[in-house]
Amino acid sequence: MSTSTTTTTAVTATTEHELQDYSHSSATEPDDRHLQTEQLDALNTGGVQDSDNVASAIPDDQSPGLAFGLASVRLTRLVGARLGAVAGVTLLGVAQVLSGFTTSQVGGLFGLSGVMVGLGMSLLYTINNTLPTQYFSSKLGTANGLIKFGGGIGATVLAIVVELLIERVGIPWTFRIIGFITLSTGIPAALLLKERTRGRNAPFLELAMFRNPAYTAVFIAAALGAFTLFTPPYFLPLIARSVGLSSTTGAGLVAGFNACTAIGRLVSGPTCDRIGPTNTFLITMLLSAVSMLAIWPFSSNLPLLAVFVVLNGIANGSFFVTMPTVAAAMFSPERAPVAMSQAVTGWTVGYLVGPPIAGYLIQATAAESKSSLDPYRPAIFYAGGLALVSAVFVLIGRMAMERKVLKRV
Repeated sequence: MSTSTTTTTAVTATTEHELQDYSHSSATEPDDRHLQTEQLDALNTGGVQDSDNVASAIPDDQSPGLAFGLASVRLTRLVGARLGAVAGVTLLGVAQVLSGFTTSQVGGLFGLSGVMVGLGMSLLYTINNTLPTQYFSSKLGTANGLIKFGGGIGATVLAIVVELLIERVGIPWTFRIIGFITLSTGIPAALLLKERTRGRNAPFLELAMFRNPAYTAVFIAAALGAFTLFTPPYFLPLIARSVGLSSTTGAGLVAGFNACTAIGRLVSGPTCDRIGPTNTFLITMLLSAVSMLAIWPFSSNLPLLAVFVVLNGIANGSFFVTMPTVAAAMFSPERAPVAMSQAVTGWTVGYLVGPPIAGYLIQATAAESKSSLDPYRPAIFYAGGLALVSAVFVLIGRMAMERKVLKRV
C-alpha cells in the first residue's frame, strides 16, 4: 500500500460513516490473554463496516507495528516486559482517544492510528510472543493458543460492539471509548506481567539464522501467507451483498469468521504440542488454500459462504499460533524472541500490499457493482494461490527438518 494514499482513502470511507480501516490490534501467563485481546480485538473488525471503496480495506496500523518488531524486542530486553507492556498499552490507548479528534484529518490519523498505534501494537505483540517461551517448552503451543484465544474472543465481541457504537455515538466517540477501555483494562494487566529471565545482551538481528534452510523456508511461507490473511474478512461483506445477502448478514459472516479464528487459535495450540508445530503450520496453510480455491469461488449462497467462513476462519486463527511456535521451536529460548520477531517482521510487506492487491483486482472488474460472484474470482484465486505457495514452502521447511512423514516436527 502507498501509506498516504491508503490513509486518505480510509479517511474518506470514515467520513462516510464507514470504519473500514479501524484495526487497532494490540503478552506472561493469564494476563497475556487480556493484552492479546486488546491487541487483536480490532484486527478483524474492519470488515464489519463494509466500504464501497474496496481499495481502502487495508490494516494500516498493522504494518508499522510489524516493521518495528525487531526494535521492540531490543526495547523490551532493555526495560523489561512489564514496562514495555505498559508503554505499549499507553501508546495504543492514547492514540485511539486522540484519533477521535482527528477523524477528518489525514495527517492526524496517519500519525495516531497509523504510527502510534503501530508502535504500541508492536511492543505488545512482541511481548505476547516472547514471554511464553520463558515459562513453557513442551506445552508452548498450548500456551500460545490460550493467549491468542483471548484475542479471538475480543475480536468477535468488538466486531459487534464497534458497529453498535458507530451507530449510536458516531466514529469519533467510538475511537475515544475504545481508547479509554484499552487504558483502563490494559495497564492493570500489564503491571501483572513478570519475566523469569531477561537477556539484555541478545542481538538486535541474527541473519545467521537464515543459514538454517528450514527457518528460511518457514520465513518465506509466513511472508507469503500474510498476503492472504485479511482478504476474506475485509471483502466478505461486499461479496455477501453481491450475491444478494443483506448487510446484516455480511456483518454476521464477519463476526462468525472472527469467532472461528478464536476456535482456530484454541485448537491449534494443543495440536502443535501433539503432532508438532511445523506439521500443524502445514495443515493450516493447506486448509487456508483449499478453502479459498475449492469453496470460496463457488460460494454464491449463504450455506457455502458459511462453510468457507468456518474453515478459513479456523485456518486464519491457527496461523497466528502456529507460525511463532514454529520459529520458537527451532532455536533456544534465548534466541527464540529474535527468531520470532524476524519472522513476524517478514509479514510487513504482505500486510502492506496483500489486501490492496485484492481490492484493486476487485475494482478492475467492477465487482462491487455486480450481483454475481464471478468478478471476485481473480481476487479469490490470487489469495488462494499465494496460500498454496505458502504451504509448499512450509512443506520444504518441514522436509528440511525431518523427511519421515509421520514424525512429530
